[in-house]
Amino acid sequence: MMLLAHLADQGWAAGSALGTSDHLIRVNPYANAVFLLRNELRQAGLLRDHQRAIAWYTRFGALSELDTSVGENSDHIRGGAGPKLISVLLMEDSPEKVARMLAFRDYLIHVGNFAPVTRIRSSPTTPFSTTPPPTRTSTASRG
Repeated sequence: MMLLAHLADQGWAAGSALGTSDHLIRVNPYANAVFLLRNELRQAGLLRDHQRAIAWYTRFGALSELDTSVGENSDHIRGGAGPKLISVLLMEDSPEKVARMLAFRDYLIHVGNFAPVTRIRSSPTTPFSTTPPPTRTSTASRG
């Protein structure tokens, strides 16, 4: 609790330019700590501020303008998915919480469906190339 109070005192909050929103994995320990201390933070009247900070640093608001014609950086998915979910779970039950959970669901569906299935193959001329996976044949035709 003292560390979270210190972070808030130093300006770690929604709208702040402290830290980085490019390396989302760095937000994970903070989001996990807030989630584990949610009851204590709620009693102290601080939970909403930390919930908003998590949403801010994970760029949750950008999900409302998700460009589904392009993929997502895998580091943003790996680093941001957990804290984004935590930012929603920390909200009080409301229509806004439902809307944010649906936006998060749509984001996960998008990133899960965007990349085609490929296999990476190595050869002497091209160190790595992607090729579609071979078509599966039935066991009866394998003889």
